[in-house]
Amino acid sequence: GVAVCELDECAANCSTCAGDVCSAAGQGCRDTNASAVSLLDWECFCPAPQEGVVLRGAANCTLDECSGNTACADAGQACRDTDQRPSAVGDWECVCPPPSDSTATSGAAVCE
Repeated sequence: GVAVCELDECAANCSTCAGDVCSAAGQGCRDTNASAVSLLDWECFCPAPQEGVVLRGAANCTLDECSGNTACADAGQACRDTDQRPSAVGDWECVCPPPSDSTATSGAAVCE
């Protein structure tokens, strides 16, 4: 058979490899095509539940606390997380539907 050469740019030590770029940022690394002729296609990705991925560099991770959060929807309200930095936790808001403009942080609002 024909030999298939592979190069995982996340694990190998080479001039086109990721090195510790991803791990130093607390992120994972994946080589989207491990073929030895497919170079510079590695990417860093954010740890769940954070989101973000970037080609050949550390990703800008975001954390949308409304994602998968049903507290607002269960109360018939919208969820808003305006600061999606991973360090900004517990700042999501439930927003009442019009004509009310009431909001509440980290839980359902009292709509008037």
